Amino acid sequence: MWFSKHHYAAELARDHTVYFISPPDKWRFRDLFSFKLKLTRTSEGVIVVEYRNHLPLRLLPPFLAKWIQHLTARKLGSLLQPDGNLLWCFHPTPLMLQRVLRTKGTRSIYHVVDPYQTFTMDLPCARAADLVVAVNPWFLDHYRKLNPNIVLIPHGVRSTDRVLVSQRARTYRNKWNPYVVMAGGINQRLDYELLIATAQRLPELHLVLAGVLSPLAPPLDTLRNQLLAMPNVTHAGVFTPDELCILIEGSVAGLVAYPFEAKQDQPAHPYGSLKPLTYLSQLKPVITTINCYIPELAGKGVCKVEDRDEFIEAVQQAMDGRSTVDTVSVESYLDQMTYGKLIRKILHALPISST
Repeated sequence: MWFSKHHYAAELARDHTVYFISPPDKWRFRDLFSFKLKLTRTSEGVIVVEYRNHLPLRLLPPFLAKWIQHLTARKLGSLLQPDGNLLWCFHPTPLMLQRVLRTKGTRSIYHVVDPYQTFTMDLPCARAADLVVAVNPWFLDHYRKLNPNIVLIPHGVRSTDRVLVSQRARTYRNKWNPYVVMAGGINQRLDYELLIATAQRLPELHLVLAGVLSPLAPPLDTLRNQLLAMPNVTHAGVFTPDELCILIEGSVAGLVAYPFEAKQDQPAHPYGSLKPLTYLSQLKPVITTINCYIPELAGKGVCKVEDRDEFIEAVQQAMDGRSTVDTVSVESYLDQMTYGKLIRKILHALPISST
């Protein structure tokens, strides 16, 4: 499944050379002798770069880990262009600070899309960046104290996601109609008791989960297994962005089912979510237990519920066709949130280099 970094990379690749640095998987002995980068071009034109650390970083003392990171940065440095580069980081990484990558004319963006405040490299990356991009006002207020060059850019939506073709979702409707979609990681953040209660009280509804089944510790693993064993619940797997849009198009609503939080206008927690925009791009109502912080669409496409009964009632209304989306308001909002427009805003906010 795609996250913000994938969407930005694909959009940037329309007009730029984009290298997407993919973090290495589990260390293997042969990585001791891995001195080359593996480059693979995707259909979007993004060049995916795979590298290997010579030694497993988590097992090394700090001084040795820094040396390995330096060696990795030297390998990645071979990708730098002589006429300027932009390091766009969606995760706090020591590679961002390596001198070999911070050459004259190279700029850096630290794009904060998740709560990284407990990560060791969060503060150094925020302070060193030429620009910090925050996806919600909580991040904006927090990181402004660390770096005055900061801009608020909400989550975006692909222009292609908003193309509705009624015929393409017929397969899913024939299989599950009526159904709701819960997209994203099927992980420890979900309120499994809420989803179980919804499936029990609405047996004619089908709940479709689309995302990675992350490892869980008991008792959450037991609850998730109980949910997946229900006859009107399906884990449909991991979907590409294009296929996920088709799945959502055939549904009656999209769910955001995390533990309930009280309704509020300003973020009290450092998080952001692509889910609401993913659902809204298909003009499907969003039924959410948390605040999405899209005040323009409150009650016009985003339904924030306060408790279990209200959540289930909102799903029931969607099933009955009583949950409507203000198409004009949603389309107007999404028009301003395409990745192309957001990228232009970010690049415009990037301070002029002093070198």
